[in-house]
Amino acid sequence: MKSIKLANSPITYFISGTDRTEWILFIHAAFVNHNMFKSQFEYFHNKYNILTIDIIGHGQSRDTKKGDGIDKMSEWIFDILKVENIEKVHIVGVSLGAVLAQDFANHHPNSVSSVSYTHLRAHETCADL
Repeated sequence: MKSIKLANSPITYFISGTDRTEWILFIHAAFVNHNMFKSQFEYFHNKYNILTIDIIGHGQSRDTKKGDGIDKMSEWIFDILKVENIEKVHIVGVSLGAVLAQDFANHHPNSVSSVSYTHLRAHETCADL
């Protein structure tokens, strides 16, 4: 997977494939990184383009500045989609990644094809974390 980092964001993201119609975005749980989905990448890469991220403070997304926080994840993800010309994604999130998936879907419903998550504890907003 190719790793990319936008200039205005601490988030490193990874892309595999761009030749398929649909995209899946994987958002990992706390205390791990995007590699928690390695088996899923292998399973889905022939059917979907894969986009995954390292959540702020995890993996390769540790280069933060004052004011960066988890509450900005939805906007950073949206920025990634715009830069990569991705109109819609299926989102898979686990635990903290599930909270972020739901937050993104709430803020950007037109960018979401579907959401699948597990181990989610619902909060009204990411600011409630």
